Amino acid sequence: MLARSRLFVALMALALMAACTSPSASQPAAPPTSAAASAPTTAPALAPTSAPVAANPTVNAPALAATTAPAAAPTAPAAAPGTAPGIAPTTAPRTDAPAKPTAAPAAQPTTAGSAPKPAAAPVSGEIVVFAAASLTDVFQDMATAFQQANPDAKLTFNFGASSTLATQLGQGASADVFASADPIQMDNARKSRAVTGQDQVFAGNRLVLITPRDNPANITSVKDLANDGVKFVTAQPAVPIGTYTSQMLDKASADPSYSSDFKERVMANTVSQETDVRQVVSKVQLGEADAAIVYSTDPTPQVRDQLNIIQVPDALQTLATYPIAVAKGNNSSGGEAFVSYVLGPEGQAALAKWGFLPAPQASASAQPTAATAGQPPAAGGAPSAGAPAASAPIPSVASTTFAPEVAVSGLVGNPRSFSMDGLKQLLSETVDVSFEAGQGTTTASFTGTRLLNVFEAAGGPRLPNDMNNAKLRTTVMVTGADGYQVALGWGELDPEFGAAPIMLAYLQDGKPMGDKQGMARLVVPGDKRGGRYVSTVKGIDIRDPGPAQP
Repeated sequence: MLARSRLFVALMALALMAACTSPSASQPAAPPTSAAASAPTTAPALAPTSAPVAANPTVNAPALAATTAPAAAPTAPAAAPGTAPGIAPTTAPRTDAPAKPTAAPAAQPTTAGSAPKPAAAPVSGEIVVFAAASLTDVFQDMATAFQQANPDAKLTFNFGASSTLATQLGQGASADVFASADPIQMDNARKSRAVTGQDQVFAGNRLVLITPRDNPANITSVKDLANDGVKFVTAQPAVPIGTYTSQMLDKASADPSYSSDFKERVMANTVSQETDVRQVVSKVQLGEADAAIVYSTDPTPQVRDQLNIIQVPDALQTLATYPIAVAKGNNSSGGEAFVSYVLGPEGQAALAKWGFLPAPQASASAQPTAATAGQPPAAGGAPSAGAPAASAPIPSVASTTFAPEVAVSGLVGNPRSFSMDGLKQLLSETVDVSFEAGQGTTTASFTGTRLLNVFEAAGGPRLPNDMNNAKLRTTVMVTGADGYQVALGWGELDPEFGAAPIMLAYLQDGKPMGDKQGMARLVVPGDKRGGRYVSTVKGIDIRDPGPAQP
């Protein structure tokens, strides 16, 4: 009986061995010899660097990614891949709709680091746009292409002075988009809760001087605006071009090559203050005024042959900045679509065609020269997209180091200059300090206002927010009339960080500081040495060097 059992076991073993050697059984994992059937043996999770069109897109390798995709599908799907145990096979069961093909579709390659964005769905309905008068031609130009892409949409424009439009919005007027010629009116619209979206600067502009073609007052430069008998026209003070013109005249009055009463004499020649910049141009075009300051884009092809255009010197320039935002209207999706169009490549191309400057990315103080107006500025002008901000150079002093005004520029809402009287209108304080200077110690009492108060009076700081605490990379460059410069970190001033009481003083020991110290002096309480006590302060510029490049 025992012998029979052993014989039965032996026969069963022989049967099992025969089954294992059958051709239909699976083979042990070994690399196949056929090149067409072999699968790459690279490690999983490496993204392919080249992906030709697949010969059979229904065959996928969901768990193993190769550095170079094969040119054709394997011809021997039954062969086992030469991969380590535990890695999924390189062939998967056929499906009608593969979830994630490894081969890229036949299409034009995109730039490294970028991916094509899906086309936005067309929008429909009426889209109401409130826009600064200086945008009339370029926005009407954009409307044609925008409505071709959105045939069921209808753009309705309301052009006018940004100040008037902001007031209308604050009083309940409905709009889906607001495009202003300066940040002040955008802020006013936001304060009234008429603007819901984040505003973005989409263009810049430069000031020019215009006269009628026959130029009856014989005006050849800004200096001639103060001549007796000149009929000067400008806009109302709250209108952006009126604000920019006032700033230009302030700079001229502070420049020794003009005169301290230059602005006063020009304003005495003013015959009218119009409601918007297009009305200003019309007055000059019709010969009702001898001269005006307008944007470089306002002498459009329709009126250019009726005007003389004279460039405003770089030292007097103020770069106009145009913010745009979605407003609290009835068609938010339409408003967002138009804002995206303006900020996008087609909108920016239209703006360039009509002479607008590229949007300053960080520093509104960047002043383009006459030679570069309407084109990407060189170093020292408005930075192009992605470039670090560059600051406008401080004009050189003509004949003296005394600076009667301080020009605040850069990342503020309304770059402007402050005289002593202007500084005295701000919140003041007096500090007693002692510091080492020269061969001895200086002890004095200074009266002035904190730098933060000055920045608020200049429209408020416009600090970067592209990453957490991005404002801490911002610097404040203080420049004296003699060229001496000191850089402060924004973190020293910010109330959430250093909160240092750094101030701009206009009195020392109760008296103006005179020619040697200038109208204003930087005072840094707590400093043991006087190296940062900048005398004869002429300019303060808030700068953003931009994010560090990897």
